[in-house]
Amino acid sequence: PYVNVEEKDVFEFDFGDFNFNSKLRILTHKKGESHKLSPKENQLLKMLVLNFDDLLPRDIALNKIWRDANYFTSRSMDVYVTKIRKYLKKDPNISIVNIHGKGFKMKIINKISYRSIELIDKYIHKKKIIFGFLLVFHFSF
Repeated sequence: PYVNVEEKDVFEFDFGDFNFNSKLRILTHKKGESHKLSPKENQLLKMLVLNFDDLLPRDIALNKIWRDANYFTSRSMDVYVTKIRKYLKKDPNISIVNIHGKGFKMKIINKISYRSIELIDKYIHKKKIIFGFLLVFHFSF
C-alpha cells in the first residue's frame, strides 16, 4: 500500500550503500560521494524509499510532485527516475523497476548487508573451531 509522504516525519534513510537525507536533499554513497538532489528528485526518491519493495503508483507520484498527471509530466517523471537510477547505480543491488502502466518499485536484490555476511562468516568459523576442538577432545579420551 502507498505511504503518504506527509504522514512520515522521517527524513533520513539508510538503504543499500546509501544514506539519504531528504531534509537536506543529499544522497551519499558509503564511499563518500554525495549528490545534492533537485526538489523533484528529492520528493520522488523519498516516495520510492517510503514505499520500498512496494508499488508507487505513477498517478499518485505525478499528482503529488507535479500536481498533474498528463503526458508531459509523465515523460518528465521518467527523466527524473532515470537521473535517480544513475545516482543509485553505484550499488548494483538497488534497482527501480518500472511496472508497465502502473508505476515504479524500488528493490534491493541482495537484502543481506555485507556486514551481516561478515558476522555470519565469523559465527560459522567460530562454530567450526569449537566443533573441531570437541572432536579432538572427545577422541583423546
